[in-house]
Amino acid sequence: MKNLMIPRLYCPFDSEINPHVEALKKSSDQWVINFELFSKEGIVKYHSDNYSYFTARFYPRTDYHRLSVANDLITLLFMVDDLIDSPFIQSRLEKETALRKFIERFLVIIKQKEEPGFIDENPIFSALKDVWTRLTAIADAAWLASFVKEIERVFAAAVLEYQNSESKKLPTTETYLEKRRYMGAANITLSLIQPIEKVYLPDFVTLNDKVQELEKAACNAICISNDLFSLSKEQMLGDEHNLPSIIKNEKNITLEEAILLTAEIHDAEVKKFIALSDELPFFDEEINSKLKYYVNILELQMAGNFVWSEFETERYLFVYSDDYKRIKIEN
Repeated sequence: MKNLMIPRLYCPFDSEINPHVEALKKSSDQWVINFELFSKEGIVKYHSDNYSYFTARFYPRTDYHRLSVANDLITLLFMVDDLIDSPFIQSRLEKETALRKFIERFLVIIKQKEEPGFIDENPIFSALKDVWTRLTAIADAAWLASFVKEIERVFAAAVLEYQNSESKKLPTTETYLEKRRYMGAANITLSLIQPIEKVYLPDFVTLNDKVQELEKAACNAICISNDLFSLSKEQMLGDEHNLPSIIKNEKNITLEEAILLTAEIHDAEVKKFIALSDELPFFDEEINSKLKYYVNILELQMAGNFVWSEFETERYLFVYSDDYKRIKIEN
């Protein structure tokens, strides 16, 4: 696989890593072994992907117990993402049926509606039951109900992406950006901040327009940067369901020009996040103190995604070029 050169992206935030990261890595390794989640080939990829460091950078200040809950769920979601990207079976219609059945079973488990004594053959579902039980022990019912809806959004986006891929149909840039945070499950890592980092915000805060715009900007920045980080791999697989390829097709420009435009869109989202951080409303001293902490965790997630993607995982292959000339292209 050829390392693709991309321009250095704007991210003026510091990254932190949870001090429990090495203990987390050991327990995560044992957890995937216990549930037999990977084949011999798959376990090699699991180690090179290094999800534990991802989780430790996204939730750098929580305790070990909550960190492990987040990590095991995130590991499963990465597995599901890879599974959706790979063929379930040969027939296109049968593949979509298999995908929908997989999603249906996943949702039955997290909605806790399964029949007593049901035994799953798929180890992913056995592992899901384990981690979901641990998650329900640290989160309240209202948050869990909201979180299930976020997972449903992720799966709806996954089905749409699969259908687009099979039909060789690319969405518009606008449509893609509207769904991207669900396709990349950035809404999941964001939602987990409350129970994992114990940052509990009232509904009237999380439903505030400025707060929601801020969250969307952070999610977009993470997902758009990932579109650039993963572009080499997707080019090799012939997968065009990423922002540079969509822009290239939509504007009839070169891939290099599309990469530059993608970088500009990313940088604009980060600058929007910074501007919105200064425009958040005042609720009261206690709430705004929690909100400030929440915003800081979002900054750490954006920065942590950069560090992990460049230095701590082999999931992506890319090279920054400081000499990558920035050019303006008419929209």
